Amino acid sequence: MLEPGRVLRPGEIGLLATVGRAEVAVHRRPRVAILANGDELVDLDRFDEVRAGRRIVNSNSYGLAAAVRAAGAEPLLLGIAADDAASLRAHLERAREADLLITTAGASVGDHDLVKEVLESLGFALDFWRVRMRPGSPFSFGRLGDLPVFGLAGNPVSALVTFEVLVRPAIRKMLGRREIHAPTVRAVAAERIPGAGRLTHFPRARLEPDGRGGWLARLTGPQGSGILTSVAAADALLVVPEGIAAIEPGEP
Repeated sequence: MLEPGRVLRPGEIGLLATVGRAEVAVHRRPRVAILANGDELVDLDRFDEVRAGRRIVNSNSYGLAAAVRAAGAEPLLLGIAADDAASLRAHLERAREADLLITTAGASVGDHDLVKEVLESLGFALDFWRVRMRPGSPFSFGRLGDLPVFGLAGNPVSALVTFEVLVRPAIRKMLGRREIHAPTVRAVAAERIPGAGRLTHFPRARLEPDGRGGWLARLTGPQGSGILTSVAAADALLVVPEGIAAIEPGEP
């Protein structure tokens, strides 16, 4: 009646009841731990320090938690770890009960990267660091035992874009979904869309019907990696291949 990998929506549930199947085998929703890192970060209960210009609000944890839920998983917020080994270790130990770990900031994987140092003290093995994309180039992936660890950049736009491109497919794979990548469509540029040199560029855009059964793509304003309004106003990521200086108006 239903092949593996089908999401159980209202129609599928009704169909199962119709044929008398009270129980079916399903994939458990993965638990995704989310860790923010940095002495400069505070949570919403200390927003007065943000207003005073002394701190930065931890928006990444909330944006990523919403993205995790939208992907079908359960977020586990680990809070904000300070820039010290003891704090990081205490927070990371709580991720042992998760199926996947996301860290934000501390993604430089350089000689002085404390997150990497503490992870390695717990048995972390790095698979790769840096990807040829913008935003979000300083992205890392490795494993802490059987726990996959995705290291995202601290800039809010970079974190959400790399989640969409690189983390969401992993979650969908863990959910047993047949289609793990977001659908792609061809569109025509409604304005000049810059490339990113040797990197694949993922600018945020809105799609509009072109009146001929296709789509027009228009940028959502300034595209800086700290400008979250570019994400909030978007319903698509454009894919501008590496080596293209720009896509001009009217070009696909």
